[in-house]
Amino acid sequence: MAGMILYMSCCGFFGVGLASRAYAQQRIETTPVDPTPDLEQQIAAVKKEELELAESLMKDFPNNANAFVVMGNVLEHRGI
Repeated sequence: MAGMILYMSCCGFFGVGLASRAYAQQRIETTPVDPTPDLEQQIAAVKKEELELAESLMKDFPNNANAFVVMGNVLEHRGI
């Protein structure tokens, strides 16, 4: 019984290793995608909307500390 468990453990361990290597090889063979101008425009639009939403929260909830925390997080994320 112990031999059977040891055999199954080894098969399971090495089987996972083989599957993991195949997945890693597949990821290596894919080529990275260069950001296109369209993607950069989308990123800029999302950043603009993010800042506008944080400003709107501060304006709509001036006495709520959470609005200021959100704005602080947005500014910190941008490095401002």
